[in-house]
Amino acid sequence: MIANWDSALSFVLRREGGFVDHPHDPGGPTKYGITSRVFDKWRMLRAEDRESVESLSLEEASAIYKAWYWDAIGGPELPDRVDLAVFDAAVNLGPVPATRLLQRAAWTESDGILGPETIMAVRAIPVDCLLWAFLTLRREYYLGLKSETFQKGWLNRLDHVRAAVSV
Repeated sequence: MIANWDSALSFVLRREGGFVDHPHDPGGPTKYGITSRVFDKWRMLRAEDRESVESLSLEEASAIYKAWYWDAIGGPELPDRVDLAVFDAAVNLGPVPATRLLQRAAWTESDGILGPETIMAVRAIPVDCLLWAFLTLRREYYLGLKSETFQKGWLNRLDHVRAAVSV
């Protein structure tokens, strides 16, 4: 739901924090959870000067999250609470993997493209059942990754999402 955008963004920003440059993070330096690569692409597509991700403003991070994550996962079309869970997954995993997990939870073709068929399937499932399936699949996704460096943090983040959506 579009009305949930502000609270979803606030939720994500509380988990993403400011500038981070962890030596084991394959995404490299990030600010507000936005990687240097994403920030560079955003600025390039707007014909703006390239800058370090450290210079990313909260306003620009919000615009990136709205356009490339919230809108990409169909946030305005998703049921209440599902929108937050999928948006947070999109920020952490990427919009396509998050959409695939949603599609698997809704028993639709898992192509990573959010279309009318996925939306219809998502809306046909009771929200608590869909959230349980989605969050379970997300947990399995994390446990299947080879990197153990961030696994505990990812699972803690998932617990925060589960608590926020009350499943």
